[in-house]
Amino acid sequence: MRIEKNLPQFKNQRSLIVVSGRQEAILYLVENGKIWEKQKIQVEDPGYTDKEGFFKTSTKSEGTMKAGSIYKEKISNHLTKKFLNKFQEEVKNIIVKSKVKGIYLFCPDY
Repeated sequence: MRIEKNLPQFKNQRSLIVVSGRQEAILYLVENGKIWEKQKIQVEDPGYTDKEGFFKTSTKSEGTMKAGSIYKEKISNHLTKKFLNKFQEEVKNIIVKSKVKGIYLFCPDY
């Protein structure tokens, strides 16, 4: 694939372009007006777990009390950490192997 003429051509400078979302990223190598897709990183959402919520019943002298709440640990936080660890490892490998001089990151503001 070629980079459009009105965009930077990265002449004699191998760079890494990272396009990222919350649980996925695509890494591109660019140099001298050409672009190559190097790697896709993705962490799948497992869906439901065995710890979806909490419910408790207790009996007191005056009657039965019931309480419930959502599961404390946020599953999305776990997925984000898993994604960031995988992302960090893959980017380090590409930087070392491909001798990257610059990195450009495109991601949402969150």
